[in-house]
Amino acid sequence: MGYWILLRVKRFGGNLAEEKAIASLQNRVRQGNHPDLWWVEPTYLYNGVRISAQEAAQKGVKRKAPPQIRLEQVREITQFLGRPPLEAARSLVVLEQAETMAEAAANALLKTLEEPGQATLILIAPSPDALLPTLVSRCQRIPFYRLKQEVIAQVLKQAGHEEILGHSEILAIAQESPGEAIESWQQLQAIPAQLLQEVKQVPKTLRDALEPKIRKTEERSYIWTSLICGTAIIHIVIIPA
Repeated sequence: MGYWILLRVKRFGGNLAEEKAIASLQNRVRQGNHPDLWWVEPTYLYNGVRISAQEAAQKGVKRKAPPQIRLEQVREITQFLGRPPLEAARSLVVLEQAETMAEAAANALLKTLEEPGQATLILIAPSPDALLPTLVSRCQRIPFYRLKQEVIAQVLKQAGHEEILGHSEILAIAQESPGEAIESWQQLQAIPAQLLQEVKQVPKTLRDALEPKIRKTEERSYIWTSLICGTAIIHIVIIPA
């Protein structure tokens, strides 16, 4: 599962047994092994089997269409909520990138949102406008604000990506999102070093600036160009999926 979970428990006078119990709970949640947690993420169909975007990348599976949350996954949510929670007071369902839900899946989720029973459903999306109005009307909006620089630095260090802090352009692209910073950094690492050097070269003529170039490697083709905006030159590299 491609997500980060930060669990913080504020307690007073805790003992060693409580510390171990909390640590065990954190590990189970991170590993997706808690019986009352159901995490849903967009998937591809590959040989009749659903796989996540991360699994598709590991298998070298390439698809033109983006992954999506499918009707079958919504039906699995209904089955999951058909039993009472085993350990927690309420069951928890999280839909990551909820904006990728197919229309049929979104419509099937409406009744569950109206009558969730002993459960809480969390739909994560970039904005309310990315979801169907019928879904938004049944949810409570909880906005997420940008993180402070010191918090971003802490998250990147804990994730093992401290080197990103030395690249202001990556942090600017990420717009205070550690996840976006890591993803942008990984994409940058996938671009051949020689191509990066060519991209940074200032075009000699306006024609050179406007004409896109193509460079092929063993794995994929890269399309790159430069745009002149006033006194600035913007270099663009397109990595086809």
